[in-house]
Amino acid sequence: MKMLKKGINFMGKSVKKFFLRLSDPSIILFSTLILIFSLAVIIRSIPLKWGLFLTEFDPYYEYYLAKKTLEKGVLWWFQYSPSQREFDTLFWYPYGRDLRRTSQPGVPILVTLIYIFL
Repeated sequence: MKMLKKGINFMGKSVKKFFLRLSDPSIILFSTLILIFSLAVIIRSIPLKWGLFLTEFDPYYEYYLAKKTLEKGVLWWFQYSPSQREFDTLFWYPYGRDLRRTSQPGVPILVTLIYIFL
């Protein structure tokens, strides 16, 4: 009986010590970040059961801009002048849209450079 009380008392102290260490802010922060990251990966991987392909319209548009940047060169984005407007009617038919003036160049240029270097 005495041995049982010592065991319970020892377990109580170790559990208490564990929870005191667990209340350290850095451990709580690290655990929360791991939980959030795991949840994000799980949620983002749900569509994989239907196949790996681009969904929605934005990835197709970024792909189109990267392809156009690869064809015309990376400096094409920076050689803009109002007299040299290029209207692309693929997305805004019938009037067209000047891609260099109305699009952000970051993703297409980065993708083009990665494609060139790889």
